[in-house]
Amino acid sequence: MERIGFWGKGCIGKSALIANLATALARQGRHVLQVGNDCSLGSTRLLRRYAKITPLLPVYRREYHADVRSLIGTSADGVYYLELGGNESGIGCLSRSLELTDQMLKDQGVDDALKLDYIFYDSTFEDACAGVMVPVRNKLFDRCILFSDGTISSLVSANSALGAIRHFDAEGRQEPDEKGEGRVQLIGTRVPDAAAQTILKEYASRAQLELLASFPLEETLTREEAQRRVVQPEEADAEAFAELARRLEAQP
Repeated sequence: MERIGFWGKGCIGKSALIANLATALARQGRHVLQVGNDCSLGSTRLLRRYAKITPLLPVYRREYHADVRSLIGTSADGVYYLELGGNESGIGCLSRSLELTDQMLKDQGVDDALKLDYIFYDSTFEDACAGVMVPVRNKLFDRCILFSDGTISSLVSANSALGAIRHFDAEGRQEPDEKGEGRVQLIGTRVPDAAAQTILKEYASRAQLELLASFPLEETLTREEAQRRVVQPEEADAEAFAELARRLEAQP
């Protein structure tokens, strides 16, 4: 099983893309759990088509225990999903909750019971402060995937995370060991124009990152979010996500 940390600034379509990637993997027979780490509960909204969900952290704070499996939903395509919810204002660290959640999944045998191939941890941040990068420092993830739309603000956020990842992980320069650990890759999402696409490719080259895929602004994600669902198998855009899923599974 592989744990992947997805990192990027907010409002660039990251969570919608992750949901479609998880769906493409599920359609290829993989078992994927997508974990949303945001108080908005927005990471998994397309998987559950905006249905209500009970987040993990409020239950845990109230009872000092949570039956994680009972809080995990399943999409129509077989993707498992879980939302953590937020911390109490001014108390705790949302990134630290990823490690707590991962330990609960292990202790309660959920990852084995669901026969998971992947756990996707979806995190939003603007700057890679010490708190945000706790899971990286403690090597929770087998791989990190950064998101950018090619604009300066999102590239600054992505590069901030990349610097922290490489600070904590000497293998983070796209040079995996025999287990494939220590990888960092890049996905472009809602790239607004050709100029931004060029900048994104140049950044990937200079940073020595594999650019897994790049999705233009006018395609796919905006339409599907408006319809409150992931891309359907018969739609043309489904092949783009299927190809991204294949690239994700291929060793770099």
